[in-house]
Formats: sequence, C-alpha cells, structure tokens
Amino acid sequence: MPKTKLTLAYFPDTFRGMMATKDIEVGEALVSVPENLLITASKVRKLVERRIAAFPNESSGSKGRRWPLSEHQSLAYWLYSESIKQSDSQWYSYIRSIPRDFGTIPLYLLAGNVPCGSIATVGTESSRWVMAHMPHSMKQRAIEQHERLYKDWTATNTFLEAVSMGPLDKWSLYVWAWLAVNTRCIHLGQHTGAAKTRAIDTKKLVTSPDNLVESIDSTDAMALAPVLDLLNHSAEADIATRFDPISRQFIIQTNRAFGKGREAFIRYGPHDNRFMIIEYGFVLARNPYQVLELDHVVSQWTEAAKTRLRTARSKTLLIRPDDVDVLVTTLKQHKMWGDFTISLDDLEPSYRLHAALRLLLLVEQQNMTSKQAVRQWER
Repeated sequence: MPKTKLTLAYFPDTFRGMMATKDIEVGEALVSVPENLLITASKVRKLVERRIAAFPNESSGSKGRRWPLSEHQSLAYWLYSESIKQSDSQWYSYIRSIPRDFGTIPLYLLAGNVPCGSIATVGTESSRWVMAHMPHSMKQRAIEQHERLYKDWTATNTFLEAVSMGPLDKWSLYVWAWLAVNTRCIHLGQHTGAAKTRAIDTKKLVTSPDNLVESIDSTDAMALAPVLDLLNHSAEADIATRFDPISRQFIIQTNRAFGKGREAFIRYGPHDNRFMIIEYGFVLARNPYQVLELDHVVSQWTEAAKTRLRTARSKTLLIRPDDVDVLVTTLKQHKMWGDFTISLDDLEPSYRLHAALRLLLLVEQQNMTSKQAVRQWER
C-alpha cells in the first residue's frame, strides 16, 4: 500500500475524500506511491508482449510489430481487460475503488450504448438534452472529446485484431475505462528523452503473462496510481509532485498544513468550471480561474460584419466583406485567433481578445482597408 497519513472518509461537501489521521505539516508527503503500484503504458506494453509470447501460435503475426497505442489507449485497454476479470484480477481492490459510472461527465451520456464516430449519430434522448443545454464552447470540447474516445476505441481494436487478441466488444465498459483514465491519471513529468517506438519482443517468455512489471520506463509520462486518485480537488491546494529516482516513488508534497480530521486536497490545475465539468464532472462554487469564453461571440460578430458590408454597398467604404476574412487569417497566422476570454475575477479581457478586437475594430471604426489595418496593428 502507498505510504500516507490519510484514510478514506465521507465529507458533506465533497462526499468521498481523504482525511488526515494525524497532523500533516508543511513539506510533508501527502501520499507516496511506490513504483510497483504505478500503472503505466510501458508496463501495459510489456504485459501484452508476454501474453503474445505465451501464445505464439495464436499471435504469429505479431513478431516485429511496433507498439501503436498511446499512453491513454494503453491504460484504457488495461483497465478494460482487468475489470472483465472482476475478482480474479490482482487489481480488483483498486478497480472497485473507481466510481462505477461517470454520470456527471457529459461524454458519459453523449457516448451512447454503441460505438459511433459522431455525437450527432448517437441520437438518444439524454444526449440530445445534454447537447441542447450546453454552451457552445462546451459543445465543441465534448465533440472533440468524443472524437478522441472513438479514435482510441478504433485504434485499440485494430491492434488487438492484428495480434489475435481482440476485438473489444463492450463499448460501455470501454467508455468507463477511458473516462477513468482521463479523470484519474497523474502526470509523472516530461519525458527524459524522445519517446521511442519499440518492437514487440515475443522471445521474452516469463512465468506469468498477467503480472505487471515493477519498473516504469523513461517514456512514461502518465500513470494510474492507487489511493492517490482518491484525493479531491481544491483551487486553494498548494502541492508539489515528483517521481523520486532514489526511493522510486511518486510523491505528492503539501505546502500547506492539514490538521488531524481535516480533508486533504490536491489541485488538478488552473481550470475554469467549463473545463472541470467536461473533464472531471464537477464545478467549484468559487473558482478563481473562472472565465467568460467569447470565441463563438467573436465568430458571430465577424459573420455579422460581413453581412453588414454586403448589404451596405457604399462606395465610400474602403473595407469589403472579404477583408474581414483577411483579418481573421492574419490573427490565425499570428496564433492569436481563439481562446478569447474575460476573467470573471477582475473583468479584464485576455490579451488575445484585446489584440483581436484591436485589429477587427480598426476597419469598422476607422474605415480602412484590411492591408492598412494589418500594417497599423503589427507595429
């Protein structure tokens, strides 16, 4: 078990969380997870290699095949395959600690009961209701998330069929596994070097093809970590994380004290509530990172501006409808298009929004050509 002064407890506001059994001082480790309990893509890859090696006749086409799955795909496949074993899995206790559904995450409803390449084709009553009530920016994120989910399902099935280990046949279970990885993974840190694609080695026979190896690989950037993923999020949490190469543990260190009997928190990152509900399925009542997203509004404004210019047909206007497209293209070339926000903390527009409006409003307020506007904006 990971080393910790925490225990699982119920709290009125956050429900399941981790409570301090003793006072935890500044600089102490909240949780230390040993390397052998970290579940990573390299461990999954080696596990599959051994399974292939254990049944060479059934997987004859796998020799020399390169490992094609991403870290997320690898971990989702592992969790899927282990959960099917139920109590026969060596990781049964850990899998039971993971929520059995992710009903507060929009994708859990939008994914439907069968694999679909597009949310639009799911067509369930619940998915239609969710899509109808989501803000535009959240819809876009949900659509992109669904595309990644379906792509990962397809890629995993393609590989498993190629090595005679597939296919996956339980879409709902895969959606659960994929979301479990998405919501519970920790980041080990950046790669120490460029990730290398490795060939599957079918010559390494081992006694048990079902055990994960104990050591992680230098290419591992993310991991599932038992116990650690029971800690809840708080925007006020102040922590530091690292994988210690000497003790071979992933350590979460707190920079704030927690008294005995208090809930201990970690921070998932500086995310606003729209990101939190899409990725994690909850929001914060007081979120210091909350912003008003205006990408859709700015896009609507540019389309309305082109419509006004087409109907005006004034010979005195220097700008034409196509000039608006030129301005948008200019912003994209400068990597300044999109992510337009206003902070709800101080009501200040983001630098990107300020820069975009300064260019777009030049042509309307000062009646100049797009070329003149760009030249003045780039000064």
